[in-house]
Amino acid sequence: NVMGILAVIIAVVAVCCLPNSYKSTGIAAGLGSALTIVWSFFKLGAHDVLQMTREAAWRIHAVIGMLTLVVGIVHGVFAFLQVQRQVFTQWHFLLGFIGLILMIFGVLPANLVHYDKFKLMHFISFWGYLLCFIHMIGHAVYLQSVASIAVAGANGLALL
Repeated sequence: NVMGILAVIIAVVAVCCLPNSYKSTGIAAGLGSALTIVWSFFKLGAHDVLQMTREAAWRIHAVIGMLTLVVGIVHGVFAFLQVQRQVFTQWHFLLGFIGLILMIFGVLPANLVHYDKFKLMHFISFWGYLLCFIHMIGHAVYLQSVASIAVAGANGLALL
């Protein structure tokens, strides 16, 4: 588990170091989102395929999810610096911003409430993820780059 998580962290950091930090952090956050969903419990996931316990899978989901949120926040800052007010006027930018806020609110109460209540509150993150998925589709349509299409496609497959 530790080696797998370390490999994901190294890959995400490497993608963030690519030229054009605005786009590379978006690609890293998008790929991290797909991995986070693959390790979630509400469907057949990587933990079932690897015959892992739910607790071990939850740790992987939590670590990758937190890393993805950090990279997503960095991407949001770079996006705002790049396009400024368009973040609030173009629908796919705005959905990414709102989705990120929802995902953050879905994990903030983790240590503040009972686990059962947190599980319910954590679905706010899933709604945020769906908005971010639409944001990724918007980028795939507008940019028509291999990377943006691959990220949107990977997230679509993760939702299956």
